[in-house]
Amino acid sequence: MNKLVFFYPKIEDDGLKKTFITYLKFFSEKYDVVLITGNLNFRISKKLLNKIKIDYIKNSYINKIKLINNLFCFFKMFKYFNKKNIFFSLDKHFYPLVVKFFNQNLNLVLRIPNPILTKKVSKNYFFSNYAGNYMGKFDLNFLKFADKVIVYSKQNFDFIRKKYQFKNLVLIRNFFEKKREVNNKKIKKIYNIFFIGRLENNKDPFFFLNSLIKIKNLNLNLHIVGDGSEKERLLKLKTSHYKKNIKIHGHVNDPFKKFYKNIDLFCLTSKYDGTPNVLGEAISYKIPCVAPRSVGSVNELLGNGKFGNIYKPEDEKNFTNVVIKALKNYKSSVLKAKLAYDNLEIYNKDNTLEKLNQTLISLLR
Repeated sequence: MNKLVFFYPKIEDDGLKKTFITYLKFFSEKYDVVLITGNLNFRISKKLLNKIKIDYIKNSYINKIKLINNLFCFFKMFKYFNKKNIFFSLDKHFYPLVVKFFNQNLNLVLRIPNPILTKKVSKNYFFSNYAGNYMGKFDLNFLKFADKVIVYSKQNFDFIRKKYQFKNLVLIRNFFEKKREVNNKKIKKIYNIFFIGRLENNKDPFFFLNSLIKIKNLNLNLHIVGDGSEKERLLKLKTSHYKKNIKIHGHVNDPFKKFYKNIDLFCLTSKYDGTPNVLGEAISYKIPCVAPRSVGSVNELLGNGKFGNIYKPEDEKNFTNVVIKALKNYKSSVLKAKLAYDNLEIYNKDNTLEKLNQTLISLLR
């Protein structure tokens, strides 16, 4: 059986990790899966662990120094060089791209985890940062050396193809499974509004909380689920307002599975994002959503507003007005959520995971 070697030096609790675990479950049935990583910072079942080989760095000191951690993972690649193997890079693409540059016999597939600079921003990155941050210009130019580059967003796909004329791009969206355990949402006296995601600046949980605590004409319970550098700042804001209706839950495994019955409205407040996975998950449970226009695949997932409520990014007034409208017209929001759920068909297994598998198979012919 051919080996599928995942290159993923630093695993974080984010959307990329969620996608990666989905890949493991699917591809472990079709390939000998190897994971090259610097840590074991993810929770998967023992049954799945037994199906894959994890080649990781056991030295915790090395794990903490990003550059050294990445280099150690880079050198681990060499032991798996074989024409019958496929390397699948999920993050830190520069390292496998260097190998590919000098070894054309290497089968290399990249999946871009970062938002793409499709418009001017205050800070342009030369090298890519972490998976939820912008794709660096240097890394973008190097993508031409990969055999296949998986792009999950049509917006990003069209942008890269037009600007860089790469011929190795493949548009493959993320897989979202429609959940059966959904419940009908109803008009209520008190609504539960949720933010779910990493508590980092680009996800902007502070914008979520700071905006919604100012709404006076509706009874709201505000929930923040996740962990990250912004957590302390959020706790200070909660304390300063002494709001009993604010709950900061911290990290929760499978948060939608745990909270879907309680979520009346899910809000995405990212400044920039990938797909994003949390929005697709919310839709898979028929949860009414509010999200920023043209961030990642928001327009596609929410049908440009036909399947959800869209606001102007980073505009506090517009965001609160859209949230108020979504709750005051809650029957309409529930109907939109059902339409978004139906629209998830383009993210089904055949169009995502099976299509990705066919892309991998084409490299071995």
